[in-house]
Amino acid sequence: MSMFFEYEMGNPAAIAALGREHQEHRTAWRPGSYFNHEIIPQSALYFAGITTREEYHHQRDTWLKVEASREPLVFKSKQWDTAYARPIRDQQDAREALAVLPEYLPLTSSAARALETDEAIGRAYLLVGDLENAERYLRRATRSCAALDNPFEHTWALLNYGKLLEQKGDVGGACNLYRQVVQRWSEGTTSQAAHARMTSLKCQVSPAKGPDASKH
Repeated sequence: MSMFFEYEMGNPAAIAALGREHQEHRTAWRPGSYFNHEIIPQSALYFAGITTREEYHHQRDTWLKVEASREPLVFKSKQWDTAYARPIRDQQDAREALAVLPEYLPLTSSAARALETDEAIGRAYLLVGDLENAERYLRRATRSCAALDNPFEHTWALLNYGKLLEQKGDVGGACNLYRQVVQRWSEGTTSQAAHARMTSLKCQVSPAKGPDASKH
């Protein structure tokens, strides 16, 4: 979460420092029987733009090779979610993640699927222009009861769901979601992006009154 905070604040040097600290201490760690979390800081560094695509692909593929050798192989869909989906930052990443998704199915059931997973999958589908599937996951992420536990992912979901509604022509719904972002965070990368979209769409600063004000 510290990396995500520094990402929002636009502090690449701080993100890199956190990454170096992880590298210095990881030799003392042992993979847990539930899941090897070593890839999480590495994927966060890539998502933040600190490591290159080639560097991260090497880290990811090395991690997946080790994970595939472990017995029993558990939570295979979690491997895809963590190593492919969450660090997506552009259309190329999204296409690659969705191309290999069939190898990692089935996904965790909707009853147990985490907010951050729904946000990542929805972001992937949005980037490749599949609005129907993107909406399924982003809508669920924005309505999650775990928003306080995952404030970054929840706010990213609000922004991306706003982009989706904007593409569908629902300007009022998009404005409502963008407004939630800027009211939650007065500064940061995501807030700036939402504010830019509000300016472009000429969204009202305060919520509109009426029966449709909380539609989304």
